[in-house]
Amino acid sequence: MPGDGVEQVADDLERARAAATARGLADRVAFHEADASSWEGTADVVLNVGAGYIWGDAPEALAALHRHTRAGGRLLFGDGVYDAEPDAAVREVFGDLPDLAGLARAATDAGFRVLHAAASSQAEWDDFESDWRAGVERVGTPAARTFADERREEYLSGYRGVVGFAWLVLTPA
Repeated sequence: MPGDGVEQVADDLERARAAATARGLADRVAFHEADASSWEGTADVVLNVGAGYIWGDAPEALAALHRHTRAGGRLLFGDGVYDAEPDAAVREVFGDLPDLAGLARAATDAGFRVLHAAASSQAEWDDFESDWRAGVERVGTPAARTFADERREEYLSGYRGVVGFAWLVLTPA
């Protein structure tokens, strides 16, 4: 049975198709241009990394993803969490994120068993932020450079060490 990729941005789908072809996987995956929140499919392995916002928040995403994960299957769920208590400015930007324990509780409330719960290290998060900004800088415009500089300042002076990223491996209970 092939895998399914669901994405609503056509350019991203084309890059995914090209990457699958380059890796000799084109016959093992089908790509669908759709809003993932309206997707009806189910799978033995479901991946949702950094896209829980599609359904609103983590609890809503986990409830929706439970419907997509077959009995005995696995969901890899990655999402933002608070590693420390945020100040008002950080909370205004990121909203009401749970901590790792709260995310695990939301998963169990959605009908999953938590098989693995972990958070990215500070070094991994630093690398992510730096690499993300480098991608913005490659646009090569003054506006892109200004945006990358602003994001670096927000990160280093605002949410570094406060906002983190959690990884859960889940199975329907």
